[in-house]
Amino acid sequence: MATSRTVDLLPEIFRTDTNKKFFSATLDQLTQEPNFKRAQGYAGRRVGPGVNSADHYLVEPSATRSDYQLEPGVVFLKPDTTTAVDAITYPGMIDALNLRGADTTKEDFLFESEYYAWDPFCDLDKFTNYSQYYWLSGGPDSVNVAGTSIPLTDSWDITRTTDAYQFSQEIGNNPVITLVRGGNYELM
Repeated sequence: MATSRTVDLLPEIFRTDTNKKFFSATLDQLTQEPNFKRAQGYAGRRVGPGVNSADHYLVEPSATRSDYQLEPGVVFLKPDTTTAVDAITYPGMIDALNLRGADTTKEDFLFESEYYAWDPFCDLDKFTNYSQYYWLSGGPDSVNVAGTSIPLTDSWDITRTTDAYQFSQEIGNNPVITLVRGGNYELM
């Protein structure tokens, strides 16, 4: 395979050492034939359902890449959707932290936190600023909660016409019937 250098396309006066280094590092990469290496094997998890221990997996250059093949570490979503825009693998995340000067020698301490999010399902402002609210001594009036109007048990006689079904105790053809989960219903 013949290699062509883009610096040879320049006039003689512009073929300086600086331009040769620049073109070999940039444009030559785009104009050369790709140097691919054929690989055959599986990539991804080596344990779990559907994985055979006799399967041949691709050999990775490091143990970390082998342990985290195709495993996303951070997934970026479009705002207010569940559509993934980008993903960074765990090794990629560690490399990005290294580039920014983070100490990644103890990876178990990198993502450790003393705090966690908890929602008590109440208005925390009423607890922290309780003196700013007016509290009723007897509490609010009680609210009566009635059971559902949908029967938990029922039985119907069903008759079929040429183009519809008719249920006893229901008006019209093909009526909408509402059922309750856990109810007992009988068709006669």
